Amino acid sequence: MTLEVLVIAVVRVLGSLPVLRWPLAGGLLAIAVDLSDLLLRDVLDLGGVPDYQSLDNGSTRSTSPAS
Repeated sequence: MTLEVLVIAVVRVLGSLPVLRWPLAGGLLAIAVDLSDLLLRDVLDLGGVPDYQSLDNGSTRSTSPAS
């Protein structure tokens, strides 16, 4: 896990917490933060994101199509 992945994960978690207090405004903020991770990935240069799909989906294992 690179520092860049850690920063993006922390931003996403902190961006989703306001939903618990303010459902509508927090939901809109969470959507904006979720969309901003692509911008963060391009702007930050802290080691790169090796597997963006697994970071975005929240899975820890590689997904492959079922045969």
